[in-house]
Amino acid sequence: MKQTPVIEARKIYKIYQNHNKRKAAVVPAVNDVSFSVYRGEILGLVGESGSGKTTLGKIIIKLLPPTSGKLLFGNEDITHLGIRAIRPYRKKIQMIFQNPYAALNPGMTVRQIIEEPIRMVQNNGSSVQSRLEKLLQQVNLNASKLDQYPRQLSGGERRRVGLARILALSPEMIVLDEPVAALDISIKKQIIDLLLNLQKTNGMSLLWISHDLITINYVADRIAILFRGHLVEIVPKDRYKHLLHPYSKELYNSSHFINNNAHNADSFSQTTIEEENNTNSFACPYLNRCIKYLEYGKPSVCREKKPLLKEYSSGHQAACHLI
Repeated sequence: MKQTPVIEARKIYKIYQNHNKRKAAVVPAVNDVSFSVYRGEILGLVGESGSGKTTLGKIIIKLLPPTSGKLLFGNEDITHLGIRAIRPYRKKIQMIFQNPYAALNPGMTVRQIIEEPIRMVQNNGSSVQSRLEKLLQQVNLNASKLDQYPRQLSGGERRRVGLARILALSPEMIVLDEPVAALDISIKKQIIDLLLNLQKTNGMSLLWISHDLITINYVADRIAILFRGHLVEIVPKDRYKHLLHPYSKELYNSSHFINNNAHNADSFSQTTIEEENNTNSFACPYLNRCIKYLEYGKPSVCREKKPLLKEYSSGHQAACHLI
C-alpha cells in the first residue's frame, strides 16, 4: 500500500442543531473522526443509515464545512479555503452521489452533460469531440445515448454518464456515495467492475461509501467503520475476517444473516433510538447495543470514558475498552 495521503481528515466534527424540540438540541453527525486516503488506494467507509457516512463524504469534497477539525489535500490545509481558492481542488476531488438521476441536470442531454466539464479544460473543438469519444469508450456507454435526456436512461446508464462527467476532469480522488445502490444485481456487478478497472487504469484514489460490508470487502484495500458518527475500526482487507469491535462484528453478522446464515441472529442487541440518545457523551457510543459490555458485567470504564482508536496489528485499529 502506498503511504502517501491524497486526503487526510484530522479530528473532524460536524454538529447540527435540532430545532424541532422546545429546546434546541445538539446533534453530532460526525464526531472526532480522523483518517487518511492514500494515493491509488480504495478506502471503504461503512456504517448503517444515519452513521454520518454521506456527511463525511460531503465534508471531504468541501460541499459541507466541518464544525471543527482539519482537512489536508496533500500537504495543503484546505479546511477554510473560500469559493475562489478552492476551485483548483474541485477538479482533483469529485463525488458520485447516491441518486444518479438527481445528480444530472434533467434539462441537458447526455452530450451536454459530458461536454461541459471537457470544455472547462479544453477549448479546441476537435479535442473536445475526441475526448468525448474516449470517455464514452471508458465507461462503456453507447454513442446513441448522447442526444437523450437523463429521464430516458436506465439507472446503470445514468451512473455511466455521471462517471464520464467526472472522469473528464481527470480527478486524483473520487468519493463514491452508494454507487451501486438500487441497481439490478447484474448491472451492479458491471458498475463495480467498471469502477475497479478505471481506478486501476487511472491510478485514482477512491473513498467508497456503503452500508454493505460484503461489497466493501470485495472492492476496498482498507475498511473504515462508522457508528453514529464515531470511527470505531479501521481494518486492512486481509484482516476482514478478524474484526475486533463488537459493532463491526454485528455488521458482519448482519450481512451473512441476510445470506441465510440465521445462526448469527442471536448476536444482535436491540435498542431504541431514545436509549442510544440518552448515552453519556463521555461514554462508549456503542454502550447500549454492546453484548460484550453485558458479558463483562457492565464495567464502569465503558460508561465513563469514550474509547479511542488503538492499533492492535499493522494497520488494524479499533476503539473498544474490552478488546
